[in-house]
Amino acid sequence: MSERASEPPGFPALKVRGTMNKLVGEVYLIGTNGYELVRQIGEDLDMDLNLRWSVFEAKKISNRLKVIVKSFIELHPAFACLQPNRGIYRGLERTAIEREIRALRECSDVKGVPHFLERSSREVAQDQRFEYPGGELDVVVMTRLPGYPLNFYYGQLDTWEVEHIRTQVLTIVR
Repeated sequence: MSERASEPPGFPALKVRGTMNKLVGEVYLIGTNGYELVRQIGEDLDMDLNLRWSVFEAKKISNRLKVIVKSFIELHPAFACLQPNRGIYRGLERTAIEREIRALRECSDVKGVPHFLERSSREVAQDQRFEYPGGELDVVVMTRLPGYPLNFYYGQLDTWEVEHIRTQVLTIVR
């Protein structure tokens, strides 16, 4: 776990339209470890689940290990009112978060996939830096793999290439 992730030569700066980009430079305290958010590498919004995902490259303060910090951010309940089908998805946000964490833990002995390092307690609430102070905030820390993040390739691959990558990942994970 102590090996450092490295970038390929000419690694581009990703253009992320992220509302959480303002957190770059901040330190998240997860358990007893501090993680400095270095750059945002992804963000997504799921109105049906009333969640925002925000993904950062970070450095563990104690040993400068490059890691990934993924935040699951509860959106304000008012957004749920805007979705007519929201009721059928209620409660699934927890299931989605738990499923991702379980997958990371179960793949701990698989090479080539991120490994779970730690997670914030579920009692963590959003503070004034977030859109919904008091809302739930779940933070997961995982290992950082070398190379380009997959979102770098969005819109650049043909359907058959995406399917091939998906098949290869499933083969590795199984």
